[in-house]
Amino acid sequence: MPTKILHVTMRLGAGIATAIRQYAEALPEAQHALAASSVGWAPCPDYGAGFDNIRILPRQWRNARSVISELISSGSFDVVHAHSSHAGALVRTLPFDVRVVYTPHALASLAPRFSSLWWAGQTERLFGLRGITIAAVSDDEACRARRMSPRSRVVRLTNLPTVQARGTARYCDPLRVAGCGRLTPQKHPEFFAAVARLSSAADLPFTFTWVGDGPAHYRKLLLRSGVTVTGWLSSDDVAKQLAQCTVFLHTALYEGSPFALLDAAALGLPVVGRPVPGLRELHWIRHMTTPRKALDVLQSMSGRETWSVSSQATTTAIHQLTRETQRLQLLRAYGLVAHA
Repeated sequence: MPTKILHVTMRLGAGIATAIRQYAEALPEAQHALAASSVGWAPCPDYGAGFDNIRILPRQWRNARSVISELISSGSFDVVHAHSSHAGALVRTLPFDVRVVYTPHALASLAPRFSSLWWAGQTERLFGLRGITIAAVSDDEACRARRMSPRSRVVRLTNLPTVQARGTARYCDPLRVAGCGRLTPQKHPEFFAAVARLSSAADLPFTFTWVGDGPAHYRKLLLRSGVTVTGWLSSDDVAKQLAQCTVFLHTALYEGSPFALLDAAALGLPVVGRPVPGLRELHWIRHMTTPRKALDVLQSMSGRETWSVSSQATTTAIHQLTRETQRLQLLRAYGLVAHA
């Protein structure tokens, strides 16, 4: 009998949707079902035949909890895999006698202090009293999970780029700088905008593009700062946009394992990012801490030799991320092979 896995999320946005689809594709011999509430602001992957059943969850917590409780108590599933902090909290409020796996995809406790997301993240220690399996997508996430949930078993789970690692990016002068994703406080578009303004003030010929979209006030901020905002694009068009750029600037305040960054690296773009949770462990990223220092790094990338060295570093690192590793990690998380 195939293992039956229920994936649960309250935020089926592009990143989490991509992760869930990727994990399901890594274990095609299992039967995957999905219970999700769509956030409704970004295109999600076409799941096609990857899921045996898809259940749309109500957005209200209490109603969603009732539906998930019914699904778990039906006895139809061997594993419940909760994705992101909201689903992780919701599932852990329920009685269950199945294996529960939780992947935060960036812990909410890392959000700006006293924000609504940060307050939600403060419940991690309370829910952490319940022992489950936590599949963390970064070393930092794994370390924090062990501290917040000492009764849980923590395993690593690797995200993979959604484009083929082929290093097709090419050097060009002037630099074309890209950011990518949903415009949120986590992505800190203010930082990206500040770098663009500094570049303009210094009369540098760099161009800045944000591939994605979000609330109007963020979009207006970027546009006023001289940044082109593409709006939401299909996965293929995102890859095409990134391939036309020469450097990827990732300004997030904290991270899990972002697919946009992985895709940019797979294309061979040098990556400039902040030494924040989820990214500081990636030594192939050129780290910086302020908009001024970010611009300094970008200026150094104007040299073909520096750009080529950084491009090669990203390509080499991405080639070390394999589907075989991801598959074995999922098998361990789901208890289908012994945990080494």
